[in-house]
Amino acid sequence: MLIVGKLRQTRHTVVIRRNNKDRGGRPGVFVVYMGRASGNKGLDKMGRNGWIALGIGVVIALLFAYYGGGGANRASTRGEVVVPARFSETALAGKAIFESKCITCHGKNAAGTSNGPALVHKIYEPNHHSDGAFLRAARLGVRAHHWRFGDMPPVAGVSPEDVRKVVAYIRELQRANGIF
Repeated sequence: MLIVGKLRQTRHTVVIRRNNKDRGGRPGVFVVYMGRASGNKGLDKMGRNGWIALGIGVVIALLFAYYGGGGANRASTRGEVVVPARFSETALAGKAIFESKCITCHGKNAAGTSNGPALVHKIYEPNHHSDGAFLRAARLGVRAHHWRFGDMPPVAGVSPEDVRKVVAYIRELQRANGIF
């Protein structure tokens, strides 16, 4: 929990905290609390200074979320990826395809590079990016939406079956790294 500001005259406090998945919140969601230091959380009695403090708190939360709060851009720092001891046959075939078609941008073991995001990251877990999303991305390309690397062009020379194998490889890497 981070206390962003406390105004002495009105005794208002702005508290910004990042929800943690283990606390029942959605990861990466920032919650802004505003209220009197005495514990009265009524927004109706805040006054001008309280609203200013709330505005400052919201701006700080947004800046933190954009620049330092996580997401695919943070994953692109090319951290260490745990590689499973064994891959399935499908994933081994996907690894070979990945290394010939995807490694330039997405890096060794899908850890990311300065040209593309890490795919071993919670933002690419099956609940957020289904296997079908990978198929569409390879076939049609993707406009930049979780990263600042620019648009992903379509991948030439891969069939839907090839992409399914690559997805099996990525999912096994994600599983080994506790993504899902």
